[in-house]
Amino acid sequence: MNLILQLPPEIESKLVEQAARTGKAPEALALDALREQFSVEAVSPPVLSPEEWLRHFDAWVSDHESRNPRVDDSRESIYPDRW
Repeated sequence: MNLILQLPPEIESKLVEQAARTGKAPEALALDALREQFSVEAVSPPVLSPEEWLRHFDAWVSDHESRNPRVDDSRESIYPDRW
């Protein structure tokens, strides 16, 4: 199939720059990008057990700092009668 595309100037300039850096023709780069976008090889996320998922989630949460460290937002402070 032949396809004619009208690229916006900013996309065209990026495509030409990338082609010059890689030594590939702009058409080949565009075709590579389309192949990657429409690849039939679907990558499925790994299936984790609930325990593994929780471990990953807890690690993710602990990697984030509190937005307001002066606020005690621990479960113990929110629910003092449950501890």
